[in-house]
Amino acid sequence: MQMLNFVKIPTLLLLLQVISINAQLNYPNTVVTIVIDPLFLKSKDENGNVDKNEFSARLESGEYYSTNKCCDVFREVAQSSVPGNWKKYRCIDVNSEIMTTNKNSAVLKVVLNLKFLYTDEKEFNKSTIARTIMNNLNNGNSSEVLANNEYMGIATVVWVETNAIDVFSNKPTSSPVTNAETVVTIVTKTNFFRWRDAKGGIQIGNFLAQSDSGEYYSTNKCCDVFREVAQSSVPGNWKKYRCIDVNYEISMNLGDTVILQMMSDIQFIYSGIKKFNNWTIYGDFWEKMKRPTFKEVYHKNDFAGFDYTASVKHI
Repeated sequence: MQMLNFVKIPTLLLLLQVISINAQLNYPNTVVTIVIDPLFLKSKDENGNVDKNEFSARLESGEYYSTNKCCDVFREVAQSSVPGNWKKYRCIDVNSEIMTTNKNSAVLKVVLNLKFLYTDEKEFNKSTIARTIMNNLNNGNSSEVLANNEYMGIATVVWVETNAIDVFSNKPTSSPVTNAETVVTIVTKTNFFRWRDAKGGIQIGNFLAQSDSGEYYSTNKCCDVFREVAQSSVPGNWKKYRCIDVNYEISMNLGDTVILQMMSDIQFIYSGIKKFNNWTIYGDFWEKMKRPTFKEVYHKNDFAGFDYTASVKHI
């Protein structure tokens, strides 16, 4: 097989966002959500097609079986990475796409959403879960399963979230709370190319964003770049919108060029308790970013890379 040339990223980015829930809501369940997007090397058939749904997973007995669910490949890793005594486990193949291709093979990226339901309120350390996932992906038993699927690594993100909302059911788990609010937060971490001036300085601001009319305007707020995409990715009828650039840093020095990394919070505040699905918002945001109109924004701002999370919080 002709192999593709890929650069393997040695550092796995962990985007860990703490979600706190007011005790007066009295939700009885805790859900741990793990979102990963693994890469696989896939061979093309004689017609040049790639089978996106052919994987090999392992039973608890150790025997291997064929499956069309990528989730099954990571079941063992996921279940051994979270605290025990969960009541229900669910895994969904959210999306798959061909990232890179050549004559004989292609790289397939699959986005997985794994959930574990616990029947009472628990406080889990998400950093610990994330580190455990990393260790389990690299141990001997898991490595064998992954190698059988020509696993190449995690593409961009491991997202671990603990949330006391019962997302497995549409039934309300408590009575309404007076004056309660729901906050949807999208956290973006964006890399930009920046060029040094004659004195070696770096311009931190000076972004280009689009107005509602489609015209571009200059702004010193990075979060303005994502305003239109964010507002079209969340449910309507929000009462307040807030956009804050949290911090920035020079993440890489390339001589006359540097990589500027900006972290921004985009928040939407709703009246009352809303049962929004943060993964749906996450997926909608990604789909909006792939539109041709935003790709133009992407190029005008000299993007060098991007990651984000989406969360739902009740206060």
